[in-house]
Amino acid sequence: MIILIITCNIVVYIAVMINLWKSDVHQSHKKYRIRATVALPFMVGLVWIVMASIMAPVPIISLVGWYLFYIIIPSQGFILFIFLILLDKDTRFKWLELLGIKQGFILFIFLILLDKDTRFKWLELLGIKKKTA
Repeated sequence: MIILIITCNIVVYIAVMINLWKSDVHQSHKKYRIRATVALPFMVGLVWIVMASIMAPVPIISLVGWYLFYIIIPSQGFILFIFLILLDKDTRFKWLELLGIKQGFILFIFLILLDKDTRFKWLELLGIKKKTA
């Protein structure tokens, strides 16, 4: 039964990827295609393939399967959240609007967290000195 489910998932994944990469609709959207290629296995049942490896008679394959299972299962929802909401500009702004969060606030947080020079300037303004090595 598991083999049938895995086979169906692989067939669906391949069919969607062929359709996605050959389609003229998204020819200019390479980022969209890459995101879909990465996110889709989590939607069509990557877990089933891992479950099949857990049941393998070879102990090392089973052990690797268990490790992958413990990594994939908890991160599955988070990965879908990142690929389907955070990386999609329209959806992200709709959620921010729904939650009542201003876009400027998010930009401010990203500037502080991601830009090293800006982060150090803000820390100095707040009276927190950076550590010197």
